[in-house]
Amino acid sequence: MKPQIILLPDIVFRVVRTNDGEIIGIILKNFDDTLEDAIKVAQEISADMFNNYPDASNIQSLIGIVDRNGKFKQTISPNLKIVTDVNIELGKQNLLEIFRMIGEY
Repeated sequence: MKPQIILLPDIVFRVVRTNDGEIIGIILKNFDDTLEDAIKVAQEISADMFNNYPDASNIQSLIGIVDRNGKFKQTISPNLKIVTDVNIELGKQNLLEIFRMIGEY
């Protein structure tokens, strides 16, 4: 049986990493399920990241969008200009790996 990942709906998250790729935090914020708001919230999260994690790497820190159904659907580029759909199976694998690493930090 495949593991099931249940996420909070309507969130934007950022996995905060150093330049070496080490996870040093995660930031989650709700959004109104529109792409425009997701980008606005991602900008707020990025500001929070730099204020709270001085060793954070903008390039290494993943920004993700979880839709109203709790599914990891999209990523946002570090410059907030490109939104990319996530392959659902790949997204699940990536999240499992992220959650494993977060549990270790």
